[in-house]
Amino acid sequence: MGKITAQDLKDYVIKVVINDPHQKHFDKLMEAIGSARIVMIGEASHGTSEFYRERIYLTQRLITEKGFTAVCVEADYPDSMTINRYIKNIAPKTIKTSIDSLQDFKRFPLWMWRNEEMLNYIDWCRRYNDKLEAEGKGYYDKVSFYGLDLYSLHASCEAVIDYLQKVDPDAAQKARKRYGIFERFGKDTMTYAFAARYGLVESAEKEVVAVLKDLCQKRCEYLLKQLKGSGPIEEYQFAAESNSLVVKDAEEYYRLMLFEDVKSWNLRDSHMVRTLNQILDHLTKCRNGCPAKAVIWAHNSHLGDARNTDMGISRGEINVGQLIREQFGDSSFNVGFTTYTGTVTAAHEWNTPAEVMKIVPGRKDSYEGFFHNIGEDLKISNFLIIFNKINPSPNPEESKKEIVSKNSTEKLSEPLLERAIGVIYRPNTERWSHYFSAKLSKQFDAVIHLDVTKAIMPIDKFKAFKRDEEENVPEVFNITMLIKRFGSLINVRICKVFTTIQLHQTRILVSKHLDIKSFSRNYHKERSQIINTSNVLFQVSKLTFPKNSLKLSNSIILSHHRKFNVTRPTRAPLPALPAFLTLFKTANAVIIVRAFSNLFLSILPFALRKNPNTGRRRTILLFLSTVFPLTGFGILFLAGLEQAPHTNRWRFRFMSFQEEKELCNSAFSLNYNQFKDKILGDDRIETIFVRHVVNNLVKGLSDDLMVLKTYKLEGLNYDSNVKIMENSEVEKLEPFVVYVVNDDSVVNAFSFGAARKILIFTGMLKAINYDEEFLSVILSHEIGHILQRHSSETLGFNQMMYILTDTLRTLLWFPFLAALGPFINDYIDVMAQKLIAAYAAGKYNQKEEKEADFVGLQLMALSGYHPKKAVELWSYLAINKDQVDLEDLPEFYLSHPSEHTRAQYLEEVLPEAHKIYEE
Repeated sequence: MGKITAQDLKDYVIKVVINDPHQKHFDKLMEAIGSARIVMIGEASHGTSEFYRERIYLTQRLITEKGFTAVCVEADYPDSMTINRYIKNIAPKTIKTSIDSLQDFKRFPLWMWRNEEMLNYIDWCRRYNDKLEAEGKGYYDKVSFYGLDLYSLHASCEAVIDYLQKVDPDAAQKARKRYGIFERFGKDTMTYAFAARYGLVESAEKEVVAVLKDLCQKRCEYLLKQLKGSGPIEEYQFAAESNSLVVKDAEEYYRLMLFEDVKSWNLRDSHMVRTLNQILDHLTKCRNGCPAKAVIWAHNSHLGDARNTDMGISRGEINVGQLIREQFGDSSFNVGFTTYTGTVTAAHEWNTPAEVMKIVPGRKDSYEGFFHNIGEDLKISNFLIIFNKINPSPNPEESKKEIVSKNSTEKLSEPLLERAIGVIYRPNTERWSHYFSAKLSKQFDAVIHLDVTKAIMPIDKFKAFKRDEEENVPEVFNITMLIKRFGSLINVRICKVFTTIQLHQTRILVSKHLDIKSFSRNYHKERSQIINTSNVLFQVSKLTFPKNSLKLSNSIILSHHRKFNVTRPTRAPLPALPAFLTLFKTANAVIIVRAFSNLFLSILPFALRKNPNTGRRRTILLFLSTVFPLTGFGILFLAGLEQAPHTNRWRFRFMSFQEEKELCNSAFSLNYNQFKDKILGDDRIETIFVRHVVNNLVKGLSDDLMVLKTYKLEGLNYDSNVKIMENSEVEKLEPFVVYVVNDDSVVNAFSFGAARKILIFTGMLKAINYDEEFLSVILSHEIGHILQRHSSETLGFNQMMYILTDTLRTLLWFPFLAALGPFINDYIDVMAQKLIAAYAAGKYNQKEEKEADFVGLQLMALSGYHPKKAVELWSYLAINKDQVDLEDLPEFYLSHPSEHTRAQYLEEVLPEAHKIYEE
């Protein structure tokens, strides 16, 4: 990083002693926090014991020394309320221990809150609050515990109704009716979101807002009704209002998350800050105007200021850290955590049991790697660096931050990679799955680096983690239930919400290395990721719609496409080689060569006659039979020489576009007839899915790539003359036509070059779990093949080999064929086939595949798909070598390089594509 060294930071690095009961290493940090009203404490993973423990130690000091009374965490509100009531000693009699207070955390990831560190903190809070109560302190002087997240739609609905049932049964009945739309879908919130998004049911937006509005308007009435009761009635009313707000924002969140990933992320973090403000206002009011102070626990990705990270700069996302700084200014302070290596509790995919995984050592170009090197130089493994401090002031609103060390802070603000491990950890694709660029000293006010950390220990470690049935948070969901509930209604209503798909051309990769089970196991979405169109729309295999009625919504077409301008090939003045070969093949090569053969046999006796001029005759014969033909072919090759688009690779073109198109159409017809009984109709959802992805990708193509400047060859038959003329107008390429073959046993797809027709099997779609981004990797790679016209090189080479075979058979070996019979013919054919196969295998393992990868990666970036998905796909396949049997597939497809080679090359060229994506 720049020129900063360990000596530059020596005076600002504070040694951290893990598990120190005196916590003296936090003395300077407490001083830097000063009079802050909001302190945010992050974590670099959701499964590191030291992050939890040190965060708890710091929080305990903030509570005891600075009067903080609220701890607000990245957890669901109703689940956290059980902890809050237990530590304040107002929980039901069934909640007797700290473990009991965690009973409402039933969803994945259980270990995030049901762990040993949390039990210790809950026990400490209960003892601390009991002590305050014994000293005569009030209920609102006790430390509180609140959840800020919004994934608890159904649990929050139940909490609102339960409260209203006690204070206003009529309002409870009305709320139950208003929330009733969610019950139609059971606990499947994603199905509701899909149905509401596409007009299959009316959105509950107005209904949930009405419940919240009624609760707030009747606050005084409900409080008066509870005056004769026991307990903190304001707290009960506030909990109901907060849960109602959760329902309102969760309903909107689930509708947005289908297609608006940035908006849904922003809504979630905005909800957290909105809930925090309500908590502060509530506690301040109940404390007779004394400003409440809060500690926030969440992941670094939520608390580090988004304006200084990729998420804010490139994607336009906001987060809690940014919003808190904007609202509270210098009265806020945020602390981040990093680790270099160790172990972490995480899962390989959503809703699977937690595992203890080894953390890959931090990259050299990351803050984790940089801090590791600093620690080695200073002989300190764990340390704290404070970037900013808040000057003490009697009035917190007048507090001002100042930089501790301008020199080191500026140098630590240079962009480097920062690692973020959530509840899912994918070490095999860590660079693109878990790292993002950040300016650390501007992202946080202080950072604690713990070089080697250990995994947190769940209290459920001896139990199976049950699948989430309460809330279907960002995850693949099945719309079969939707079909059952709506029946024929979907055929009528769906027509209103789709607009036309324009089909364009593509070619799909022939993959020999997809293991369906292991692939889908490792590529579920993380909780923080947003479910995409493909996960939602295309799970069902038997869904049909009226012909010509189904169209795809403009809202799910990726916005902001830039054009893909590829360098046009440097073409020869005339297509001499394709023209000559076309004439040669049209006029029947055997007839032409046989005529030359007869001529050769006629002059052979004169060449061998013994006379003084025999040597000269032999020279003439040799020239006519070898040098002249080879020279002629050399000239034709040079005339057909051109540079490939985009990469400027020199190559020979063996055939014209028209002939390539004719051959590809012929090949497609043969294969289409083979699968015609299994071809899915245009109105099937699987077909629509594939065409939707193609439509997104081709939006990145510039207009000049959708036309082709060609040469027309007229009158090519045995009896007529050949005319070569350049088209006065460019030829507009036909749109791509994609056909889906309903065969789950085949994990494959292949295309037909210039015919612009594609066959893809449902087995391929299921193998990638209908993931739109992974499908875009496959499609963009094959579109790269199309743009480079690699099929013309392959087919042209095949034709050249057949011509040379005829030449060899007729011109050179004609005298021997009659004597040796078909053996020589057969042997020549076998040799030609082997040469063709060797050429095809070698070709696709080298330059052409790299061209397609390079062009496809940039096309993904320009079309709005993140290019890192290509590295993730092939890196995973490089490790999983289980292959799917493809023996029954047609022989039209070509071989491909190994997954390791492909992943390695993609990682080399990824930075350029990533730069395009960010721009």
